[in-house]
Amino acid sequence: VRFYFKKPPRLDPSKPLPSVTIVKACHLAEDGEAKNFEGFFKQRYAGQIQLLFVVDNESVPVAPIIREALARNPNRPNFTAEMLTVKEKRGIWGKMDALVTGHAHAKGDLILWSDSDAIVGPDYVEQMAASFQNPETHVVTTPQYEVNPTNFATALKVAGNYADIAVYGIGVESLQ
Repeated sequence: VRFYFKKPPRLDPSKPLPSVTIVKACHLAEDGEAKNFEGFFKQRYAGQIQLLFVVDNESVPVAPIIREALARNPNRPNFTAEMLTVKEKRGIWGKMDALVTGHAHAKGDLILWSDSDAIVGPDYVEQMAASFQNPETHVVTTPQYEVNPTNFATALKVAGNYADIAVYGIGVESLQ
């Protein structure tokens, strides 16, 4: 409930805008990725944004969706986007390889990690950057919501996400 009613942070206009890299670890194409990706291209952030879609290889199910999104949304002066392929397998979980690959190519002052099923509003990057204007902030996360649970597996994922958030919230509260 506290997350729902808390007002998002606002950028301090007297401070410089950090450049931001968004690393999207992508593999499957089952959660409306085409629509999900559009929110990242529509950010209202005035600073530089680099959007990196990272896939295991060009034959993963989501690759054609990424190529279509890139074709619909050409680069502009303060916004670049591209698809990268993992070249070196380091872990047993492909997502970690994607994050490592994206991190290695990141140019931003801030690096945001995002799954392919993430849906964001047009102020997402601005709110994340504003959070880091507080010098005591070192890590930022966002609560997860499932807006379209379509089957039992998705419903179970939602329950797990909420349980993780509840445990995290209790842990944070106990430290204060």
